[in-house]
Amino acid sequence: MARVGFGMAPDPRFGLRSPKLDEPVVLFDLSGPVEQLEAVSTQYKASLMELALASFVAHSDGVITDREKTNLDDQALSVDRLTDQEQRRLRANLAWFMAVPPDMTLLRRKLKESGAERQSAIRAALVAAAHADGIVKPEEVAEIEKVYRALGLDPKLVYSDLHAGEIADAPLRVREARPGMPGEAIPDEPSPQGKKLDAARIASIRQDTDRVSAVLADIFSVDADEEEGADHGSPSTLDGLDEKHSALVREIIIRQHWSEDEVADLAVRHGLMLAGALETVNEWSFGVYDEVLLEEYEGYDVSPEIVDALADEFEKENQNV
Repeated sequence: MARVGFGMAPDPRFGLRSPKLDEPVVLFDLSGPVEQLEAVSTQYKASLMELALASFVAHSDGVITDREKTNLDDQALSVDRLTDQEQRRLRANLAWFMAVPPDMTLLRRKLKESGAERQSAIRAALVAAAHADGIVKPEEVAEIEKVYRALGLDPKLVYSDLHAGEIADAPLRVREARPGMPGEAIPDEPSPQGKKLDAARIASIRQDTDRVSAVLADIFSVDADEEEGADHGSPSTLDGLDEKHSALVREIIIRQHWSEDEVADLAVRHGLMLAGALETVNEWSFGVYDEVLLEEYEGYDVSPEIVDALADEFEKENQNV
């Protein structure tokens, strides 16, 4: 395709990941034949990562507004020191990010390579993406916090960065105060009238409250019994995970690859929601082993390095039993 003057986004040779079978791709004009397509600049690769992260934030609430699209377009067009073909490629990848949200699991490894200067650019891109539509939503803040953790930054910096990003760096003009038009006089507050209490309704509400309290008491009683029956003395090699997620990890690492349906079945069997379980497990493994346990690619690949590390831990655990 490159030799006849066309490109594809994402390009598996230097893109963030390869496309899946059921995903769309973007075909675009390179403005001429290219023989050495791998020759892209460091500035292009850095700008591609910044666009991916900004798109990740824009997708956080499930809707990309026109103002957010315009902001991302402006970000792509404002990159300096790119060749014409790199600029075309960057805009094509942005179109792909719009259609296929970037995956935080795949972005983490790239983020580990970021230096201090690149981190500043990434933070600026994230703040601009959050402010693009004029409203900073809780979902956007949560996604930016994940990126800051992956960068090794304190998530609390998100709030100060977002606050600084909405303050104009220029003097503010204050309008001189002027008296307004006279308004209407405030009427006297009417004297309160006593209301009669409905004794029958009060009795009904008390009865409903007693019934709900009895049901809740039974529920908490069962939970307390289960907690008392649990073995709190058994050592856990999966510090940071609860019992359900630990059991899920122990079962997942017995194979190198799982299909999406198989992982979904595992999550249900352990009483977990698939998306939340994957995020919890990968956040845990990234924090402990500096990489994710499950990498999404036509299903889910299991990290062999983490499997080996866990196997050693489990062996020590069995020896101490």
